[in-house]
Amino acid sequence: MDVGVGAALDPKDTPGLAHFLEHMLFMGTEKYPIANEYDDFVLNNGGYLNAYTNNINTNFHFSIANESLEQGLDIFSHVFISPLLDKDCIEKEMNAVNSEHEKNLQSDDWRFWQLFSCSANESGIYNRFL
Repeated sequence: MDVGVGAALDPKDTPGLAHFLEHMLFMGTEKYPIANEYDDFVLNNGGYLNAYTNNINTNFHFSIANESLEQGLDIFSHVFISPLLDKDCIEKEMNAVNSEHEKNLQSDDWRFWQLFSCSANESGIYNRFL
């Protein structure tokens, strides 16, 4: 599933918000309240999952064994229908997002895009922290 919101739409005073919310969505739902329950279900049923946030969108994707698809889709849909956004997970997920950022600092490509963003027109969507 691709959501047409990414880092370019983060408020200037809250850089990284879209990426942070990408992480928080998987920290339980009303129907499936255990944090990372979706991850565990997919991985325990022969699957793979990932998500990413770029400048203009946030993408969530997974694969799973055919016989587990119906329940996998149910869990996946509730991530968007009724996420808990549990305050007890905030610090952990902020650290996870920061850890990804720290890792990216070593990438020349990542540094190029950050330089591009910082030098873009201040009123445009590309003048944002990536």
